[in-house]
Amino acid sequence: MLSRPLVIFVALALLHTTPVWAKGKPKPKPKAQAPAPAPAVPAAPPLPSELLQTYSANNLEHLLGPLNGGALPRAELMRLETEFKARLALGIPEEKAMLQAAINVCTAFGRIMDEREKAVLGLQPARRPMTSGALGANKQVTLKDWRDELQARREQDEARARQQQARASDAFILDGAANKANASWQLRGQPWRNQIQQLLTAERQAELVAVAPPAPPVPAVPVAPPVAAPPVAPAAAAQ
Repeated sequence: MLSRPLVIFVALALLHTTPVWAKGKPKPKPKAQAPAPAPAVPAAPPLPSELLQTYSANNLEHLLGPLNGGALPRAELMRLETEFKARLALGIPEEKAMLQAAINVCTAFGRIMDEREKAVLGLQPARRPMTSGALGANKQVTLKDWRDELQARREQDEARARQQQARASDAFILDGAANKANASWQLRGQPWRNQIQQLLTAERQAELVAVAPPAPPVPAVPVAPPVAAPPVAPAAAAQ
């Protein structure tokens, strides 16, 4: 039989170990949550000079080159002009002069394309009226004998010869007109180049003013107090 002190000791030991068995493994500490990412700062729109210089480098010489029926870069120009007008409508005072100058460049490019289209349309030949000789090439002849057949063939050969001569004359006239139109267009090309260059320079200058950092405030210069005039000596007593 166990002694009373031993029984008390065993009971105390069971009391200390029972909570450990009930709890089991310790619960892991909750992980610290990562801070939410900062919202992305929207990228600043490109400067108008970057877009316009690229457009000019890619298209100006093509627009002022020899006249042909090639496609014109009008869609890209309209996209640039629409973007500049949308930014101008925001009413940011610092960007007003810059964006208006960029729109002026777009307007000048649009005028060049309009003039080029008119010049190209002038090169298209007018429809020539059908002459009696040309109609004779397809004329149906009712043959009576071999002499009528010879005469019909002779007339058809003459009509074909006249048609070939007319085509050669048209080609000669068109070549002469094309050379004359291209020469005139080349003479107009240099003034257009100068105008585009001036407008791009004006836009760049307005852009430099718009993106320039504000000037630091000028410190106030303390004003010195006015210097008192020296006292006037009393006049000497009259002799």
